[in-house]
Amino acid sequence: MPNHVLSADDYAIVADPSQPPARRIDAFNNRTNWNKPLRGTVAAQMEEMIRIFGSMGLLELRHAAGLGPAFPETMMVATYGPDVAPADASGTSAAAAAKPPVEALAEVALKAPAVHPKARPLSHGANFASHEEAEAAPLPVRRGKPRG
Repeated sequence: MPNHVLSADDYAIVADPSQPPARRIDAFNNRTNWNKPLRGTVAAQMEEMIRIFGSMGLLELRHAAGLGPAFPETMMVATYGPDVAPADASGTSAAAAAKPPVEALAEVALKAPAVHPKARPLSHGANFASHEEAEAAPLPVRRGKPRG
């Protein structure tokens, strides 16, 4: 289960090639944590998840091949229900919203050849506190084809 997902609105911006590159990258970096509505102790989070599970976010895998090397070929998009507050469905914090757009990075990223994810620059919305934390993060597990 991926924890960092796009809202449907942000995905629409990312997938729209008529949008400025910086806006597309900012929308992609605005991913939210699917677990964001859960707060408090582990027990309190478990109880809250039971209460609001139907609103936590329907996740849809969207194929996004051809959007350029700045974006993955598939993205998880979440649609939230009435029990999740709009602030919990959004990825932008006040500090992140106050930062200027990453236009220079966007121009380079959309024209650059595909590179290993950990070789890309860390943008302001990458959900890591530092480059060191991002570098220490594990890559997703990719299972091979079933052996038959």
